Amino acid sequence: MDMVRLVEAYSLNAWPAAQTIVYEGWLMRLNQGYTKRANCMCPMYGHWNDEQLSTIVQYGESVYKALNLPAVVKVTPIAPGILDTLLEARGYEKVDPSLVMTLHSLEELSIPSVATVDMDYCIQDDWLHTYASFTNLSSQHLPAAQRLLQAIPFKKAFMRLRQDGHIVACGLAVIEGETVGLYDVAVHPEHRRQGCGEQLVLHLLHWARAEGAARSYLQVVQGNKAANRLYRKFGYREMYPYWYRVKSLE
Repeated sequence: MDMVRLVEAYSLNAWPAAQTIVYEGWLMRLNQGYTKRANCMCPMYGHWNDEQLSTIVQYGESVYKALNLPAVVKVTPIAPGILDTLLEARGYEKVDPSLVMTLHSLEELSIPSVATVDMDYCIQDDWLHTYASFTNLSSQHLPAAQRLLQAIPFKKAFMRLRQDGHIVACGLAVIEGETVGLYDVAVHPEHRRQGCGEQLVLHLLHWARAEGAARSYLQVVQGNKAANRLYRKFGYREMYPYWYRVKSLE
């Protein structure tokens, strides 16, 4: 469980919410609705009985309701098993079953065959608009996305992969200590299943290794079969599953 908490901490640090409320060992993350990851309740430190869990969840619901946001709970192995049952009984829908995957060594990486990448060490409009166009990110979320990405406190690289003069993929790597997390890996819809994602990930991991990273983690939706195949090809393996429980505003 200590390793789960460690990787969860890495992922929370690399994806900073605008505000965080600490309550009874839970983190209540608030980021104007941009991504569930930055707008959810995360049980992190402690042991809770049924009554305590109910009190914490009710408190969190009041926080999110006051900000006109749905209540979202991230359910990881850190949470007691009864939490999921409690949330279901309170009307929370289970969404986005996902995996945390880890790669224990960056020593045996292939050399990228596509050598052209644009790389910045802080968020730039070009990268953000590329990511938004590849993923259909709503324009209303762009300001919150930019603030979040600007606030990442660690060494980071925003990359865009070029092929035949065109931007075909983009992604973000964030290093904390000797561990690099991969985020926002996206490929242009017309260039998917052509190896562009693989080339981008290679560039990200080579950069991270050169900067002192020795291992890696990432988070991927279980149903994204193409992404799961890609990451397993690199040697990433499942560490633990997680999902969200969402209670819509009434």
